[in-house]
Order: sequence, then structure tokens, then C-alpha cells
Amino acid sequence: MATLALMSGATAGGETQGPQVGEAPPPLGRETILQAPPGTQASWASLEGRVVVLEFWATWCGPCMAAIPHLNEMADQRDTREMDVLVLTAGTQPAEHLSPTVSTGGSSSNSGGGSLNGVNQGIESIAASLEGFLGKPVVDETRLTNHYDFQLLWDETGSEDVKRGRITTAVREQLGVELKPAKRPIEVLVVEAAIAREN
Repeated sequence: MATLALMSGATAGGETQGPQVGEAPPPLGRETILQAPPGTQASWASLEGRVVVLEFWATWCGPCMAAIPHLNEMADQRDTREMDVLVLTAGTQPAEHLSPTVSTGGSSSNSGGGSLNGVNQGIESIAASLEGFLGKPVVDETRLTNHYDFQLLWDETGSEDVKRGRITTAVREQLGVELKPAKRPIEVLVVEAAIAREN
């Protein structure tokens, strides 16, 4: 389960102000995302159609600490379901646009402003990063086993659908792999089962 560290917004008078019932949520402002693959993005657009659990707690808060076993139990409520996904595939030729890494150390990735950059990244990490941008599970079926250094660039202007199309084109043209719509079994968090236990 990924955990978000969020920044709160305050008014000029120092009071925290949030959305009213029925209003759209404000943009997610976060300092970091914990327990998530490198490059994971969190925005309402990338989370649309997904269950989002935001838990706020502190180590000095007894009731907060007591809730941790429930959160762990909820995270264990998983099932495999057939879902619409994007499948990452490679042709019969090697992905010539992906450069095998020259790094002898660790791996890193960063993203933002229409770019995704990686050093010593496996395809599974690239797929996880793309999932955050595209708002849909990305399944790696490339059979590529190396680690790569890469830079992926796209134009950030336009609607979310336009940006997703540009990212898909950039993946094909700049990395030499394809993103194709398909259905695949995906492990999901089953929230109904966790809620039913409390009632």
C-alpha cells in the first residue's frame, strides 16, 4: 500500500481550509510517496477510478497506533480481477532506443514537467512509472531483462487524454516499445471485504 505524505493548504489568516461536501477535492500536494515504485505519481487524475485511502496519524497518538493493524488487515484484502490495462510490449528486434545502463551503482529516477528520466532501471520500474502518468495498470510483457538508462520527453499541454496519447507516442518513438490496450488479471485491494468486517 502506498502512503502519501501531504502538505496542507492554509489561508492568509493561518486557518486550514478544505473542500466543502460535494466539491471536487483540491490538487494533491505531497512531499513524498512512501512504499511505492520509483517515479510513482499521485494526482487525482492518475487516481481516478481507484480506491484511495488517506490515513493521517502520528507516533504519539495512541488511537492512531491502534489503527495500524486494521490498515494492515485492509491491505491484505486482495483479489485478482480481469481489468483494462496497457500492455508494454517489444517487437522481435531489441528495443534499440533503450540504452543498457553504464551505471555500476544504484538506480534512480525522476519525473515532472513532461519528462521521465531513469538510471539503471528495469522495465518493471518503467512500467510502474508509466502507470502513474497514464492512470491505468501497465503490465510488462516485453521479456526485456536488462537495466536501462533513458530519458522520455513529451508535451504537457492539453487535456489528460491528449497528454496520455503523447506519452504513448513518446514511449514508442523514444524507447522503442509499445503500449497496447488489453485485458489482464490484476491484483486489486478489495475494500468491500475490509469494510464488511467492521459492520
